[in-house]
Parts: sequence; C-alpha cells; structure tokens
Amino acid sequence: MKKLTILITFLFCCATGIPEIIEAADELKIGYVNAQRIIEDSKAGQDAYRKLKELQDQHKTKVEAKKTEIDQNEAEFQKQYLTLSETAKAEKEADLRQAKKEFKRMLEDADAEIGLQEKSYLETIDRDVMGIIERFGREKGYTLILGQIGSSILYANPEIDLTGEIIKEYDKTFQP
Repeated sequence: MKKLTILITFLFCCATGIPEIIEAADELKIGYVNAQRIIEDSKAGQDAYRKLKELQDQHKTKVEAKKTEIDQNEAEFQKQYLTLSETAKAEKEADLRQAKKEFKRMLEDADAEIGLQEKSYLETIDRDVMGIIERFGREKGYTLILGQIGSSILYANPEIDLTGEIIKEYDKTFQP
C-alpha cells in the first residue's frame, strides 16, 4: 500500500509538472562556443601564437648554438685524447659533463618559460572571452551557453554555434 501511494504521488507530480517543463523548454535559448576555434581564429589567439613562435625561435637559436659548441668541444677532445695527460683528460671530461648539464638545464628553462608564457596568454584570452560571452548571453537573451572543449559536446546543431559571433566581438576589443 505504501509503495502504491508513493507511486501515485510520483506520477501526480510528474503529470502536473510536465506542462511547466514543456513551457520552460520553449523559452530556453541555448548556444555553444568552440574554445579551441576561438584561440586559433581570433586576433588575440593568432597574436599569442605568433609571440610564442618568436620565443621558441629565440630559444631554438640559443640551444642550437650551445649544442654546436658542445659537439665541437667533444670532437676536439676526441682528437686530442691520446696526446692529453690524465689530468687534462679528466678536466676536459668534467668540462664536457658540466656543459651538457648546463645544456640540459637550458632546455628545461626554455620549455618552462614557453609553457608559462603560453599559460599566461591562454588565461588572458579565457578571461576576456568569458566577459564577452557573459555580455553577449545577457544582451541576446540566452539561457545557457556551453563551451565545447575537445569532445565534451557530442552533438549540437551547427545553428546554435556562437563561436563566429564571439570571435567577431572579441576581435573588436583586441588591442595588440
């Protein structure tokens, strides 16, 4: 008897709540934005990519120069190996080990700097775009705007993709 009462109550709640749910669904305005496309296609994203590429190129030039120097020192050491005293050999080997250690540190520092710079650019873009999305949503009367990152939205009608409009709004405000 108790189960029947619970079932009847549940069915009554569902039946009386359905018109409100259907009515609310008619009023919903939903859209989504593709975060990756904003980064790739916006002026700010392209500017960040260009700056990161320049930073990578600078580090690459320094790294290649250091690698060439180490290779030359190693080749020179191999040529002189038989003519050097044990003390001189030990010093050269220690110098080469130290140079390789510094080289490894240089690579790690370059990666860290590039990573920090990339994170900074992405955080700035994210902060700016979120403000634009919030304003856009309020002005256009959206109930919900979702973010498509990777495959989190499995299907969405392309008609509700707001990415292009958000990029246009963002590009209007971007100052390099």
